[in-house]
Amino acid sequence: MPSIRQAWRSAPLQMQLLTSHIVTLGLGVLIALSLTAIYPSLAEGGLEVGLAVITMVIFLSLSSGEIIVRPLKALRQAMAAFMAGDLEARAPLSDVPELRRLAVDFNRLAMSLQTVEQRRRQRLAVLIHEINTPLTVLKGDLELALQGSRPLTPDLLGKQLRQIERVNRLAEAISDYSKRMDDYLPTRCQVCALPAIIGDVVELVSSLPEARGRSIPIRCPDALPAAWADPDQVYEILENLLRNAVLYTPQGSVAVEVKVKHNFVWTAVVDTGLGIAAADLQTVFKLHRRSEAAQRCNPGGKGLGLTIVKDLVELQGGAVTVESQIGEGSRFSFSLPVA
Repeated sequence: MPSIRQAWRSAPLQMQLLTSHIVTLGLGVLIALSLTAIYPSLAEGGLEVGLAVITMVIFLSLSSGEIIVRPLKALRQAMAAFMAGDLEARAPLSDVPELRRLAVDFNRLAMSLQTVEQRRRQRLAVLIHEINTPLTVLKGDLELALQGSRPLTPDLLGKQLRQIERVNRLAEAISDYSKRMDDYLPTRCQVCALPAIIGDVVELVSSLPEARGRSIPIRCPDALPAAWADPDQVYEILENLLRNAVLYTPQGSVAVEVKVKHNFVWTAVVDTGLGIAAADLQTVFKLHRRSEAAQRCNPGGKGLGLTIVKDLVELQGGAVTVESQIGEGSRFSFSLPVA
């Protein structure tokens, strides 16, 4: 059998307030009766006053209980909605200072968790986008081989093997990421020779239909120091930038330029294509933000590529910049620390 204390604690808040007020009133009545026994003159009109006081106490108990219970119910509804997946759910602010602070604390926590969850979803989109790229390359090579237009030479088989190894590494990265408690992508930075990676990506992108058979020159100093970076992520950064460059340059040239500046290796993808309006440069790296020109040129795009570029560069301690003018082309540059 539950004790009286347990039953009291499990009762609704309004009932607890009403009961506590009635008990307080009862103590007051006992004191009043004691006083009237000592001073009989105080008993005149006592019944009417007592009934009025009891009615007032009940009214105040119910009113104060409603003032407290209503925001608590709203807070509970907001918490239930948030737990059900509505990341925008927030608790309304109460006029009661303590309950107001409670709602503010919940809203701050909800905002923080929403930010973490949004970044997790964005990072997973990055990883999925990364793993789709080598699979697309493999699919294209195998289709050409089946059609007989591309023989399975040792060079082609070696290229396919490298793509399979890349898929395996990305699968491991997704597995690692799913086990982490933070919202950051796993990076495997190491001493990295950029010319080899740039050459592989240029070879891949030059063979795409969007390249229209154009060559992509690489302007790189002979004594280029190694970078401290994740080779797979550098590959992804370059591939996104070069794919965009050839896609948005229907006529003109695309090139890769590399230089060293202040202990950073800067790599730039330069094109003479459509260019980007000044108003769109501020949001070019934001998720799912695409200019009208980009939507017309590539209606199937999802607005992920440049967001991925920025995230991956910053994860490796670098920075990314863009310079562009409508009708003159664009220059996307990113830096990586010197090893």
